Amino acid sequence: MQLLEGVIGGWSREQVLQFFARNHSPQAQWIAWLTSFGERVLASKEPNRELALRMVHLGEMGCGEIGDLAGEIGRKLLTRTGETKRQGVGSIKITDNVEVKQLRKMLQQDASYVRQTAQQLPVEVTGQQEFDYVTDWYNQGNHEAMLGDYQEAITSWDQALAMKPDFYEAWYNRAIALKNLGRLEEAVESYDKALELKPNQHEAWYNRGMALNSLQRLKEAIESYDKALELKPDKYQAWNNRGSALENLGNLSEALESYDRALAIKPDFYETLYNRGIALFKLQHFTEAIKSYDKVIELKPDLCPAWLNRGIALSKLRQYSEEIVSYDKVLALQPDSEQAWFYRGVALGNLGHLEEAIASYDKVVALKPQLCQAWFNRGIALENLERFQEAIKSYDQALEIKPDLSQAWFNRAVSLVNLGRLKEAIDSYDQVIELQPDQHQAWYNRAYTLGDLGRIEEAITSYDKVIQLQPHKYEAWYNRGVELGDLERHEEAIASYDRALEIKLDFWPAWIGRGRAAGNSIASEQKLTRLSELAKNNPDLNQRGIQGRVASYQEGLKHCHQDTHPDGWGWLHWRTGDAYYLLGEQEPKPNPSWFKAVVEYLEALKTLTDVDFPELHLEILQDLLKTLLGLEKVTEAQEIQRRGLKLLQRLLDEFNRSDTSKQELARKFAGFHQNQSLEGT
Repeated sequence: MQLLEGVIGGWSREQVLQFFARNHSPQAQWIAWLTSFGERVLASKEPNRELALRMVHLGEMGCGEIGDLAGEIGRKLLTRTGETKRQGVGSIKITDNVEVKQLRKMLQQDASYVRQTAQQLPVEVTGQQEFDYVTDWYNQGNHEAMLGDYQEAITSWDQALAMKPDFYEAWYNRAIALKNLGRLEEAVESYDKALELKPNQHEAWYNRGMALNSLQRLKEAIESYDKALELKPDKYQAWNNRGSALENLGNLSEALESYDRALAIKPDFYETLYNRGIALFKLQHFTEAIKSYDKVIELKPDLCPAWLNRGIALSKLRQYSEEIVSYDKVLALQPDSEQAWFYRGVALGNLGHLEEAIASYDKVVALKPQLCQAWFNRGIALENLERFQEAIKSYDQALEIKPDLSQAWFNRAVSLVNLGRLKEAIDSYDQVIELQPDQHQAWYNRAYTLGDLGRIEEAITSYDKVIQLQPHKYEAWYNRGVELGDLERHEEAIASYDRALEIKLDFWPAWIGRGRAAGNSIASEQKLTRLSELAKNNPDLNQRGIQGRVASYQEGLKHCHQDTHPDGWGWLHWRTGDAYYLLGEQEPKPNPSWFKAVVEYLEALKTLTDVDFPELHLEILQDLLKTLLGLEKVTEAQEIQRRGLKLLQRLLDEFNRSDTSKQELARKFAGFHQNQSLEGT
């Protein structure tokens, strides 16, 4: 019947020959069929003029004995006499009034027209002939599918199924074609039809599982794979796909079991080894994941995703140099892989190779200018190189792509602070806060920057917000105390320092700040001191004036020891020395507190050394010199002066120190030169 429809539809010689080739029937069988067909057509009273013309045309195509026979039948149809017309079955009549193209379209749209057409020829359709029609449509569908014409293939299979609804192969092939067209729901329905007819076909269950997987109906997909594996336990592809579905459901351990089952059957199935690596990575089994990727690479050295994922797994183990080797392998295969360039940049940054990292990020943004994270990371590398202006430009590029990237606003603000552009920095911190009102670090940095601008009340308000969000952030309590001290609200400052110290007793800057505030305060406020756990445990901390200053420093030294906090220990002794010096100024000679000051300064010099803290060391020497002179300890003063001048000259001779810095240093420590009598002694 397909040949009949093709002839009516105007097939070319090549199409006719292709039809014979794909049906693989012996020529003798076709001749027998055509002879029988011709007899019936000639016996019909219908003129069948169009058919006759086509058969004559077929004879002229040079198709061999079959063509010759068709031409002979056609000529007989044209030359016979006594033609009569009779009404055909249904609503279709094959006459010269029906266009061939229209008939072809009608035949394709409804399989029932095939029977009607056959009846009008008239040709008696036997069971065998109907089977032949079904086979013709089925084979035509297969041929169209092989040519990639899936929609036409589906149409042909639908013709076959209209005549034979229990045709398993047609349902199965139809499902595959629908899947290839992306019509997954329909594909599943066709697989269901096929499996109703033959429930023991493992391939149908397997392919149904793949379609369901693509629809993200993962549990149903697993059930289909399970059915396939019941029928064929060694189908490693089903084990692999089952593992993938389980992995996507988050069942990683079960997924690994499925992957292992697949590999037990086919150890060199690289797709499973690759998937296994991903599952192991998700389980944070990074070393095992790398081993899986290594096996993939042994089997398929040019598989870029395996090299890329291997590199990412190595990054988790901080094996950055080896990580870069993996990315370089990707780039040797795919020079335009922006992912490899990106991760390479990250790895180089982690190694501190910042210039190379920037070069990698430059490659990324050249390939993919809209990749926000590359601009952001580039900015970080530039910022770490203290190229703040360039860093800001990179952050601006990131923000142009993603204006709500709060971390870019934050880093931009930090770079602006380093450039001294404090007002702009506050604007950037405000952007962070607008996007993330609970970002306590933005509030903290904003407060610090406001303090540097002298906008102290605003700074305190920002610190209050930090403390509201992070009550245990002792640095915020400390800096709040500093700002309150600058406003001469000393008792409130002490309360803030106490809160910082209640959180971290060995935070020595808070002990220094507390001592300064206590020294500047006239009297303690009971309302505030009652809230201080520190003062409850040590009533001396309620003292104010110089004694209050000393009490704070002495308490701090109980918690900051020379071996654990060498710098803090030195500072606390230094500031205790300053307090004793002030106290000595109020005493009659021989000013006993000055002797205590000398002891404290000498202690401070032990940890604030001329090697680690040269300028601080010089400041302490200058304070010590002044105190010794007050005590008229000339010999000791001369030694301190000698040490101070030697250290000062060393600092002035530093090749990398600017002239401005040298002038400031000379002015600051002019006291070492002012005592000429000592120098000449």
